[in-house]
Amino acid sequence: MLLGDSATYSGIPEVVAGRVELTGVVSSGDVPRLLLSADGFANGMERGINRALEERALVPTAIKLGAGVMTIETVPRAQVA
Repeated sequence: MLLGDSATYSGIPEVVAGRVELTGVVSSGDVPRLLLSADGFANGMERGINRALEERALVPTAIKLGAGVMTIETVPRAQVA
């Protein structure tokens, strides 16, 4: 990116079948599309979040959004039937 350029991605996080997924992801302007598509961003975020939860033996159950904050509620994998 060039000085002064910015990239913004937005989407809706959801818990689907015990995994975090981002839906409706969009990017702003032309710069993000040149570097990372909206699908690429969503896939990278999903993989990173889900891998971190799996490494800690946690399963997401809900997501709460606040002003600039996303909270992922979890339970231990052992509690999931």
